[in-house]
Amino acid sequence: QYNNQFRDLASNYSGGSTFKINIIPLYMPYPVMAYGELFLHVVLHVLLKTPDILHCRSYITTFLANIAKKMVLSRARIIFDARGVYPEEQAQAHLLPGHSRHYKLLKVIERYNLRNSNVTVCVSHAMQEHYAQLVSKSNCIFIPPFVHCSKFNRTLDQRDNLRTSLGIPIERVVLLYSGSFDLPWSVASSYASFFQEIYSRFPDVLLLVLSNSDHRKIETFFKDMNVAVNNLKIISPNPEEIIQLTAVADYGLILRDDTMVNRVAFPIKFLEYVASGLPVIVTRSNYFISQLIDRENVGITYRPQEPRFLERFEHMLNNKDMQGVCRRFAARYDITIALKRYKELYLSLN
Repeated sequence: QYNNQFRDLASNYSGGSTFKINIIPLYMPYPVMAYGELFLHVVLHVLLKTPDILHCRSYITTFLANIAKKMVLSRARIIFDARGVYPEEQAQAHLLPGHSRHYKLLKVIERYNLRNSNVTVCVSHAMQEHYAQLVSKSNCIFIPPFVHCSKFNRTLDQRDNLRTSLGIPIERVVLLYSGSFDLPWSVASSYASFFQEIYSRFPDVLLLVLSNSDHRKIETFFKDMNVAVNNLKIISPNPEEIIQLTAVADYGLILRDDTMVNRVAFPIKFLEYVASGLPVIVTRSNYFISQLIDRENVGITYRPQEPRFLERFEHMLNNKDMQGVCRRFAARYDITIALKRYKELYLSLN
C-alpha cells in the first residue's frame, strides 16, 4: 500500500521535461526469481527505462542497482532506503549466523551501498549513527516511517461499540500486542516480569493480541509469560480489521530485547498505536522510540524490576489527556508529510 503511494508520488514528478523516478520495492520474488535473473531484470530496467532516480527499498536491490548503474554507465541517482539493519535481522532470526560467510557478505554489501548510493534514508537517528560508524562519508538522512492517521482515528463511541461486539467490558483495561510472533525481534523475555508486575496490582487487565501467527504458539508463549487464559484474547484480523481493532485497546505494547535491530528500529506499529490514541509501553532497549516517549509523553518505558514502574503505570491509567497528546504526536508522522519529505529528496537529487 505504501509502495503504491510512492509510485503515485513518483509519477506526479516524473513527466514531461522534469525527471523520471523508478521505485524498486522492498520485496522482490526471490523464491521464484534467482539472483542472476533479478540482476538481469535490474540491468534491463536501468538500460531501457533510463531513470534519473532509482529509489531502492532493500539491501539487495540497492546493491544490484549500483552495479547495473556502473555497467551501463547510467547517470541515475540511487536512493538506498534502508528500512532496517538487514544483516543483523538475518542473524537474529538465526537465518545467517554472525560468523558465516553469507553474513559477512551482507556486511560488505551494506558498506558498498553506503559508499556508492547518492543518499541513504534512515528510519531513526540511531540508525544514522550506526551507519556513520560503518562508513564515515556515507550521506545518511533521516526520514521516519509514516502512518495514515485518518484511518486510525476512532471516537469513544466507536471504541465502546467494538468492545461490546467482542464481549469486552467497556471499563476493563486492555493492553494490545499487534503483530507477528514469527519475527524473533518482535517478542521478548521481559514479558514475563512485565506481566508478573502488572498482575500483582491490576489482576483484571486484559491482553488483546492481534496476530495471524499460530494461536497455540501465542497461547503457550503468554502462558509462560504469566498471562492467565481468562486475561488473554487472540484475534486473527485482516489488514483493514487491524485498523479498527487497534482502537479497542487502551495501551499498546512494544517490549523487545536489547539487540542492534531493536536499538535502531522505529516500528510502524508504534505510530499505529499513537494514531489510535493509545499511549505505548516500550522497553528501554527500543532506544529510539523510548527517547521519543520520554520527550513527548506518549507512553511510559519499562525495565524489569524497575522501581516505581507500577506507580507510573497507574498514573498513566488516570491521565485521560494522553490520548489527545498521542494523536497530535502521530499527526507529525502522517503519510502526507512523509511523502512531502520524499518529494523534497527527489527534487534535491535532480
